Formats: sequence, structure tokens, C-alpha cells
Amino acid sequence: MRLLTSNPAMNTRPSGRCAGYVVALLTAALFVLPASPVEAASAPGRAPVAKKKRKYTTFIDATTRRRIRYHKLEAPELRKTFRYMVYLPKGGIKPGKKYPLLVLLHGLGEYPHGWITLGRIHREIDRLVAAGRMPAPILLLASGRNGYWTNWADGRHPYGDLVVRRYMTDIRSRYPIAERADHVAIAGCSMGGFGALSLGLQYPELFSFVVALSPTDMEIALEVSPKRKLYRNIVGQRRSRLSVQRINPRHLVLRGYGSPQQRFLMIYGAREGRKFGEGTERVAHAMRLRGLQVEVMRVEREGHGWRNAWSRSHPWWISALAEEWTRAGKKVHAADSTPRRRPAQARF
Repeated sequence: MRLLTSNPAMNTRPSGRCAGYVVALLTAALFVLPASPVEAASAPGRAPVAKKKRKYTTFIDATTRRRIRYHKLEAPELRKTFRYMVYLPKGGIKPGKKYPLLVLLHGLGEYPHGWITLGRIHREIDRLVAAGRMPAPILLLASGRNGYWTNWADGRHPYGDLVVRRYMTDIRSRYPIAERADHVAIAGCSMGGFGALSLGLQYPELFSFVVALSPTDMEIALEVSPKRKLYRNIVGQRRSRLSVQRINPRHLVLRGYGSPQQRFLMIYGAREGRKFGEGTERVAHAMRLRGLQVEVMRVEREGHGWRNAWSRSHPWWISALAEEWTRAGKKVHAADSTPRRRPAQARF
């Protein structure tokens, strides 16, 4: 085929040598150009193209799925509808029985099911319950988007109230939850660890046991990433010192929040960043100065995430929670079994 152009000098038939060069180039291109993913996967003798692994898995086995309930929660103040999960005790709810509650807060960019699909927290709890070392609890796996489980400075994003006013009210209306604070615990990872500490310190009448896995120190986070949009939205665009101290757990402790009757457990990996490792130690130091009950677990050679420090800490803090609930249950039983004096009858 001949190509015509407006340049007469170019409207000539190519020589034999030039045609040979063109054929050679086209032939080489057929071998150099990569095959499409479909061709590469279907070509005989070639290994299939590896698919990109999903960061999170939503797979839950059938046995666990039978014990999970899903509920919707309306939050008009946030103009959002949240879908959360509840993990029930084996055998279901027994009439006339009250159950301890464990509230679980997920991390930034994560989902409620991560506590089960990645953390497998239910396995450790079921093991202790089966051994008679822990009363069977109800697990509330809350959903809070990327709200950091705190009330934002703009007053229009009350993600802290979402937990203490919405979730706590909704779960109590659906299930027989023990009313005493010593039967209610809250735990969170990363962003959720920040929320667990912040809410636990502000509401000791709701949570007597607080667990924070790699909690974020908002003050250090703003030093490291001062332009991060999420942080600026939470504390306000001006990023005033007062707006940070209003929600940061360490400053809450220094301002007198928290109760000596509460117990705080914190975990972080030795390879984590400043806002997690150093931040955890700063909060713990402030708590010790106040005389609060605090314990810290530093996981050596581990970083940030479920496959690192968090999963390795489960046996420690869940066993501590089991002991706390067992002790609280004995107190309740002793108080109920104490004979009460009958009021003296009036004589006429």
C-alpha cells in the first residue's frame, strides 16, 4: 500500500532496504510488547497474573455468622445512618439474665468487622468463657466512619456523642445489658484507641475498663502532619492549643478527668511512630502522676496493625478484663445475698 502526502518528495515507493527495515521493526514489536492480562493468564505455560490482594476481608465463617446481628442506627445530628454489629454469647440470650458489654471502636479507614475478621478477638473471648474464666459478654462493634470518635470543634460532627448517647442507648434497648459500669468496657485500636481513652476518661460512670491499642496522640499527630485535612477538621482550622487539649487524652488526664476506680490498659508496638509509641507513654505517665490504674504493654519488634502488636496483645488484656468482670460479678452476688434487716413494724 502506498501512502500519499502533500510533499511530492515523499510520494515515492520505498526502496527494498527500507522495506526490510520496516518489516524487521514490526516483527520485533510483536515480541517486545507485553501481552494483555487476559492473554497472559490464558497463555499455556505461563503463570497466571497475580491479582491485587484486598487489604481487608469480610469473610466470616458460618459458625461465627450465626452469632452476629446487624442493626441500623440513625444519627440525625450527623445526618447519617450507621450499620453496626453485635456478637452474642453462645446459645443466645437467656431470659432474666444481664450480660456485660464490650464496646469495640475501629481504626481510621477500617470497619467494625475487622475485630473479628482480622483481630479474631471473639476466639480468645470464647476460649475464656468455655473455660469458666470469663462471664459471657455481648460485643458491640460500632461504626464511626473516620470521625475519630470525638466531637469536632465545628460542633456539627459529634462523633463522641454518637457512642455515649446513640450506641449505648440503642444497645440497651435491644439487649439485657448490665447496668453497673464495672460490667461495661470499651476498647479501640489506633483512632479507636484515641476514642476509647477520650470517652473512657470523660465518662467513668459508663466505662470502668478501658483498653487502647496504639492510641493516637493528637498533639504529636499535628506536629508530624500539621497540614493533614482530617486533623484540621477535628480540632478546627486554627488548630489552637485549647482545641487540641479539649479532646487529647493526655490533657484530659492533666485536667482531672478519669477515676481511680477505672482501669486503663494500653498497648503499642516498639516499631510504631511517635504519635503511637511516645504518645502512649506520655498518657501513661500523666495517669501515674494522678494515681490512676494504668498498665502498658510494649510489644517488641512489632509495628502498627492487626498482624503486628494488636493481635499479640489479646491474651493479656482480655484475660485482665475477664478477671475484672469476674471480680465485679462476685461483688454483685455478695451484695444481693446479704440479708437485709426488715423495717420495724409500728406498734399501735
